[in-house]
Amino acid sequence: MSIRCRWWRAVACAAVALSASAVSSFAQSVSRPAGVRVTQKDWVFVPVVVQGSGTLEIPGVLALRDESLIVGQNIISVWYSNPGVPGAEWPAVAWESQDQWEAIKWTKEAFGISDAYDFLWPTTDAPFVGGSTEVPQNYFKGLLTSDPFAALVAQPDGAQIVELLASMGYKAASIGVDQNGPCSTKVILAALADTTAFAVLAQPPMEQVVARYSSLVPASCAQVVPPPPPPPPPPPPPAIPLIPGTTTPMPGTPISPGAPWQRDSDPPYRIPALDTATTCAYGARIIWLYTTTNWLGLTVIKYCVSEMSWSCAAPPGVPPAPCPANPPCPPPAGPYFPPGPPGPLPAGSCEHNYY
Repeated sequence: MSIRCRWWRAVACAAVALSASAVSSFAQSVSRPAGVRVTQKDWVFVPVVVQGSGTLEIPGVLALRDESLIVGQNIISVWYSNPGVPGAEWPAVAWESQDQWEAIKWTKEAFGISDAYDFLWPTTDAPFVGGSTEVPQNYFKGLLTSDPFAALVAQPDGAQIVELLASMGYKAASIGVDQNGPCSTKVILAALADTTAFAVLAQPPMEQVVARYSSLVPASCAQVVPPPPPPPPPPPPPAIPLIPGTTTPMPGTPISPGAPWQRDSDPPYRIPALDTATTCAYGARIIWLYTTTNWLGLTVIKYCVSEMSWSCAAPPGVPPAPCPANPPCPPPAGPYFPPGPPGPLPAGSCEHNYY
């Protein structure tokens, strides 16, 4: 048995069919990028999940840099391999190419990740099509090990040297987890792998996922100043009616920097119950993905589900012909916010977790 997922079906597959209870019914393993990540300044760390019948592995983490902050020849894609041993270093490889789909394609090929999950990679690059994939090179604390400056990273001021080289546009990467100390790969990536496995297997509320990660990472590793305790919630405001064909603002940012909001690409469906003597009714399912990030940098993908409906003129004739399966007229046009999907959001529809 196989699973075929368009992009929104990939969400459903990952959130439902890929849960521990459902995956046990499939003999072969399923690999995908996780919806639990870590954001550190201009880097996002995406674990890879390989889940089979009663098994779950996190073989490693792909780190991708925000491309809007690249200087010169900076390294912007790094793969960290999970050593599977607590307290051990995470060996890494990196790519010279600044097309992040070189790294993504390598990761997909290495672990058999379907194209259906392409929308989950946090990059602004267009998907890689055809051609061979660049072979990554050994990487250590900001530089390729073949680099003439590689020996300098072992010096007491190695992190500062790498930061200077990166700021000058050199082929280097200044990444916080590469530095020794309480926020190194041994701590941050190990905590991310543990939290990801917990989230995927248990499918708990997001608050428990945040608590799990927070218990494994020192508060000194915060990406922002810890927020004060929230004040008591105010009374709910009166409901504001939504205008058909419009949307409400989203509570987060799209999963890929600078990317448009994503929507259902499946065909519309018929809604015979809404037909009239002169119109045929149709609907479409819309799913939007966004991210939330806490003060420690833990990032979780969430998604909204919405339904839109519209009517087209019924076929002419006496008596009228049956309504066609596909709508003969397009869905209603904007205004849209965010750009893309029309249709009001039902209450509470934005609290779905994608782990």
